[in-house]
Amino acid sequence: MLNSANESEIYNQITRVTEKQGHEMLIINGNKDHIHILVKLNPIEAISDLVREIKKQSSWFINHKLSSGKKFNWEKGFRAFTHTRSQVNSLYKYIEKQKEYHLNVNFREEYLNLSELKEDDTEDISIFKYKYP
Repeated sequence: MLNSANESEIYNQITRVTEKQGHEMLIINGNKDHIHILVKLNPIEAISDLVREIKKQSSWFINHKLSSGKKFNWEKGFRAFTHTRSQVNSLYKYIEKQKEYHLNVNFREEYLNLSELKEDDTEDISIFKYKYP
C-alpha cells in the first residue's frame, strides 16, 4: 500500500495522530510492506493505545481519502522497543535509510534481527505465514 505517490500523506496522517495523542514524532519511514516510527512517548498513554489509534485512524484515512478500490487494513500486532537517549541518533539514521536498507535485507530478515530472542523466548514467526517464505 505504501508507494512514493501516497507515502507522504500517510506519514503526515500518522504524525498528526501521534501528536494529537500527546507524543512527539521524531521520524517515520518505511518500505512497501512496513513502517518504522521513532516516537518520544508521553508516559500517560500505553504504547498499545497509541498503536491502536495510529492503525485505526490511518486505516480510515487510507480507505476514505486515498482509496484505490481495495480495502486496506494493517496486520495484527506490532513490535515496540525502548531505547536510551544515547541511541536516538543511530535509530534516527537507521529509520531514515529504510529504503536503501531494504534493497539488501527483506522484512523477514530485519524482523528476526531486531527481535534478538532471549534464551527462554519463543520465536513467533506467524507474521511470515503468507508473505515471507
